[in-house]
Amino acid sequence: MSMTATYSGVLTRSDAVLRILEVLDAKSTPVERLLLEGMAYMTQQSGYDEKNCRVLRAFDGDDWRLGLHESIAYLQQMDRVKHSAGHYALTDLGEDRLSAIDPPPELDASNEEDVIRSLAQFVREGLSL
Repeated sequence: MSMTATYSGVLTRSDAVLRILEVLDAKSTPVERLLLEGMAYMTQQSGYDEKNCRVLRAFDGDDWRLGLHESIAYLQQMDRVKHSAGHYALTDLGEDRLSAIDPPPELDASNEEDVIRSLAQFVREGLSL
């Protein structure tokens, strides 16, 4: 199976974090670690746990927090994200990785972005960020 086919419909947690950063970092505003953790937590909650969104589904399971932190550490080690004062942003290598992931043909990227932005806004309001 080719690398492209492997990543066509399912995202690893690391790739999901990159996708979240891509959507939320569109205005060159680094994303808070607390926001990432809040979003991963909310994917487990009623109403979000059944949404058809590959980014949210990447955090399924009881080990979501460990997986998130391992993914962030991995992304930093691979120089795909940069960290500064509790905030994360994509690097050029992170953007390269995202461009190598083929979205499935049935994916509505704008819908996925809307889901990510909506969840981020809900978490920001809840955490007063």
